[in-house]
Amino acid sequence: MNIRYTALLLTLAVVTSSSFHCMDRSSPIGTGLEPPDRMEMYSGNLQSGICGTKASSPLAVRVFTTGNKPSKGLYVEFVLVKGSAEFTKSLVTTDNNGIARAYFIYGSKSDSIVVQAVYQGIKGSPVVFRLKSLGGLATDFRLLMYPDRDLTAGTLFPLKVLVLDQFNNPSPGANVKFRVTSGKSFFAQSTLVTDTSGTVTNYWRMDTVAGTYTQSEITVDGSSSSPINLTARVVPAPPASIYAYAGDNQAGFIDTRTEPLTVCAKDKYGNYVLRFDPVSELPDGGSLWGRGLKDSSVVPMRFMIPFVFGHTTGDYRVRLYVDASKGSAPAVFTLRAYTTVALSPIWMISNAPSIQWTSTPDASFQSYQVLRDSVPNLTKTSPVLATITDQSVTSFADTTVVQGIYNHYYYRILISFANGDRLLTNEEYIVP
Repeated sequence: MNIRYTALLLTLAVVTSSSFHCMDRSSPIGTGLEPPDRMEMYSGNLQSGICGTKASSPLAVRVFTTGNKPSKGLYVEFVLVKGSAEFTKSLVTTDNNGIARAYFIYGSKSDSIVVQAVYQGIKGSPVVFRLKSLGGLATDFRLLMYPDRDLTAGTLFPLKVLVLDQFNNPSPGANVKFRVTSGKSFFAQSTLVTDTSGTVTNYWRMDTVAGTYTQSEITVDGSSSSPINLTARVVPAPPASIYAYAGDNQAGFIDTRTEPLTVCAKDKYGNYVLRFDPVSELPDGGSLWGRGLKDSSVVPMRFMIPFVFGHTTGDYRVRLYVDASKGSAPAVFTLRAYTTVALSPIWMISNAPSIQWTSTPDASFQSYQVLRDSVPNLTKTSPVLATITDQSVTSFADTTVVQGIYNHYYYRILISFANGDRLLTNEEYIVP
C-alpha cells in the first residue's frame, strides 16, 4: 500500500474519534435528539379535596418534541398562583413518556386553588390547573342567629347553623340534628346536611297554645362541641278578635260617667292577647273618659275605660274594635241614659229630716226607694227606709231619727224602672 495513502487514513480516524467524544449528551442539540416543542395538560385538573389531606391524584403535564415524541428528562416547575397548597416537589422531571407529575397536599384554607406548570420557551406553557380545597370533618358549630326568648304562637323561626372544621373552614356534608327536648314545638326537618358553605337552615315552629315553654337541642355528628340548647316562651299572636268582658247593659244619668267598659282580646288561636289598643266608634254626644287602663296582672288581660253620656236620654251604643283596621267584629256595649234625679241637701223640719229630690219624667218609672244608713257610701243593697211608687211624690220626712251630735244619717234615693234598671242619686247626710 502507498505510504502516503496509509497516513491519510490514520489522520481521518483520529479526527473522527475526537469529534465523537466531545459531543454534549445532556442536550438534544448535537445528540441527534429532537428539542421540546409543546406542553399539554395530562391529568389532575378540576379536582377537589379536604383541607390538610393529600390530593387523590397528582397534577400532570406531558411534553412533546418537534417530532411529536415524548420529551424525557426536562425539568417542569409547578407554581402556586392562588390558594393554599403544599407540593412534595415543585420542580419535577419528565419521565420516559414525557410526563411530569407533581404531588401536593391541600392547605388549611378552604378556597379555590390555581397552579401553573411552567417550561420556558415552548408552546402551551404555562398549563393552568384549577382546583378546590374543601372544609374538613366537623369539629365545631355555632348558631348564626339566636331566637328571642319570646316567640309568637304558631310562627316559624329560622335557625341557621354554621359547621366548621379543625382549620375553622366551613365543613360541607356534616349531619346537623335537631330535636325538641320539652314542651310543644316542632322542627321542619330532624336532620339536615351542610352545603358547601358549611351551613344549614331549619325552621322551629311554635305551638299554638300561648303561655307555655319549649326547649330544643342542636347537635352535629362527629363534633366534640357541646349541644346548642334553646329555650322559648310561646306568646300570643297579634290580636284578631275582641269581646265585651264587663260593663255592658249599664244605665246612668245624662252627663255622668259609667262604670268602665271592659274588653279582652284573643289571637287567631284563641289565646288571650297581652297587649292591644282598641279603637272606639262612639254614638253622637257620648265620649270616653280618659285613655283607659290596661290590667295585665290578671288573665285575661283587660282594657278598661269609662263612658260619659251626652246630654240626651235614650240608648247609646259603643263599639270597640281590636285595632284600627276594624277588620273583625267589635265589642258592642248597649248603655241607657236617664234624666238626672238629684237629692237636695237635707234640713230638719219639725224635728224630722226632710228628704227631697227631683222627679224623673221617664214613662218606665217603677218606684223611688229612700235608703238610709249610719255610714257613708250607700249602695243599692243599703237599708230601705221607704218605697214610693207615685212618680209625682218627691219628698219624704224621716221621723225615726234619734237626735244627737254623734248620730249621722246618710241618705240616697234608688230609682227603679220597669226594664230592670236601678239608679242611685247623689248622697246627702244630716246630724240631727
